[in-house]
Amino acid sequence: MVAACLLENASELGPGLGFASRQVENVQEISVSTLPRVPLELQKQILAFDWWIRNEDRHYGAEGGNPNLLWDMRRQELVVIDHHAAFDKSFDTMAFWTSHIFCAQREIFLDLDFQSQQTARFTRALDHWEEVVAAIPSEWLDYLKDFGGDFHIDGVRLNLERYRLPDFWKIP
Repeated sequence: MVAACLLENASELGPGLGFASRQVENVQEISVSTLPRVPLELQKQILAFDWWIRNEDRHYGAEGGNPNLLWDMRRQELVVIDHHAAFDKSFDTMAFWTSHIFCAQREIFLDLDFQSQQTARFTRALDHWEEVVAAIPSEWLDYLKDFGGDFHIDGVRLNLERYRLPDFWKIP
């Protein structure tokens, strides 16, 4: 298989561990013209998910950005990619709320029904924590420790538990 990349400086990324859950044909990076096609409810869910996992790395502006979203041209649907910046200890709350590709949907965090729905989703996800962690190859965890220095899977769990805190849904 031949991989292609539109990034000019892609070679600077260097070699390393890569993971993909599936291959999707006929996609392009989300653009100004395809962004309005993303259903509003999905935009809100992605914003909440990225807040939950502390993923600041999905931004887009007038001069482009790094949306980490692909648009499936055939199916006319969104493909969410690249969560490598999740659980970043240097997560910048203000940067998240000002530059996230769906930050315009931030007011949804005030909606109690939305909070309840997302809280239920987060809870269901964490109900499977033990089996998910057990399925992670030990080599991946070793790599993350080498790459991130002080990476601990228990820290990820504690981070994900933040949604239970009273101020989780507060927007700064």
